[in-house]
Amino acid sequence: MSAPEGPIEDPRLIRQRWRGVPVWGWIVGVAVVAIVAASAVTAPGRAAQAEADRQEQVAQMVEAMGPVEVKYEVEGTASSVDITIETPSGTSQGSDKAVPLRTDAGNGITLSFPRGSFVYISAQNQGEDGTVTCRITVDGEVVSENTSSGAYSIASCDGQS
Repeated sequence: MSAPEGPIEDPRLIRQRWRGVPVWGWIVGVAVVAIVAASAVTAPGRAAQAEADRQEQVAQMVEAMGPVEVKYEVEGTASSVDITIETPSGTSQGSDKAVPLRTDAGNGITLSFPRGSFVYISAQNQGEDGTVTCRITVDGEVVSENTSSGAYSIASCDGQS
């Protein structure tokens, strides 16, 4: 008898192969396919949740950056003042304004600005004596207040809305 050609395989190894691939290779392959299939099924759900989270964050940022109510006030014992007011849209000046500063709606000038805007007011006494107080409030909270006294003195206030 002649020797068989090629290496002799252990019969136990033959049982551990299927179609020429070791059984553990098939097990790993099936596991990889199952993981890929599971992630393909859950990925749209995760993407939808991520998009919902992003939209909620944007809504919170828009609300936080939304407009605020800014009120400029001038009061005191001076009879009249010259004022300078700075808003996000520019600077305005007024001469010989009565104290306290009033509009048809009441004391002060109330405007709506984007949150974080620079706000400023100055009031210069136009008389020989008296006091002048300026105040800036944002959504009802005082952000700046100053008082000056004497002839032609200036009170100025500034801050962020």
